[in-house]
Amino acid sequence: MCKTIARVTIWLALIASVGCYSMQPISQVYDTGENTDEDTTGDTNGDSDSVNNSISFSQISAGFAHTCGLTTDKTLVCWGCEDITDYGQCDAPIGSFSSVTAGSQHNCALTTDNTIECWGYDGNNQCDSPTGLYTQIATRGYHTCALSFDDELECWGSNGNNQCNVPDGSFTQVSTGGHSTCALTDDGSIDCWGDNDNGQCQAPIGTFSQLSLGWIHGCALSTDGSIRCWGECGFYECDEPVGTFSQLDSGGYDTCALTMDGTIDCWTMTAAEQEEIPTGVFKQVSVGSYHRCGLTTDGTVQCWGANYNGQCDVPVGDGLSP
Repeated sequence: MCKTIARVTIWLALIASVGCYSMQPISQVYDTGENTDEDTTGDTNGDSDSVNNSISFSQISAGFAHTCGLTTDKTLVCWGCEDITDYGQCDAPIGSFSSVTAGSQHNCALTTDNTIECWGYDGNNQCDSPTGLYTQIATRGYHTCALSFDDELECWGSNGNNQCNVPDGSFTQVSTGGHSTCALTDDGSIDCWGDNDNGQCQAPIGTFSQLSLGWIHGCALSTDGSIRCWGECGFYECDEPVGTFSQLDSGGYDTCALTMDGTIDCWTMTAAEQEEIPTGVFKQVSVGSYHRCGLTTDGTVQCWGANYNGQCDVPVGDGLSP
């Protein structure tokens, strides 16, 4: 289900999209239509039943310029392939799934029987998933890693910086960056390998419960609920907030986290973007390259940030129309 495209095309698309966004950032909140008076069902009789047609999600993952979500009926939905970087990453497979992770131009998901399915751009063999049973999977740039039931780690895809050369050890969680990989060991410490030009492999010492890598930085949630960040800090990626948090996610050059009361806190964003962080009670936040999405406790999704590719146009019901 993967498409192979010349790698130079990918980089041209990345450069074009980054340049467009840096010149004209977009800050707008999009949601699943649950709290709107607008009738999005196409009916003309004046009865709005968009609430009944809304998709209920259990997990979301924001990629480079697209988004994927796992619905409560264990199916996959992906959106954000309207303009650039369309290599099939929105063509989600049919089946029953337990989690999904969105990368730059490819995605991978765990099925309910714990096997892996990947789709999208496969120029570095990042979609050539191994056989076996797995508990967690991670994508970000052009490589993929998965954690097996016996806490062993496998990585595949681009390996120009040895980001797929997994060290010996027992691991409980993995996250992939642009050209590096970090994983939590079974004692809660962090082990990183791959590109270290910006210090993205120099993880802090401590005991952690979750970690997430952006393109050239990383952040981790300590066991006391505080956040530590490392790597490239030129865009204030390491200006982590003070407080206690329950979950975090790093994207291209920023990170968002959930506070203990379910609100979202983000850093390295512009003042206008900060003002657009949606209010409400959330159970998960996911960060792409230039957009972010939050999953509320009632299963709806709100996305904000750049929307040049439709990555914030969350589908709302039958036919998956935004």
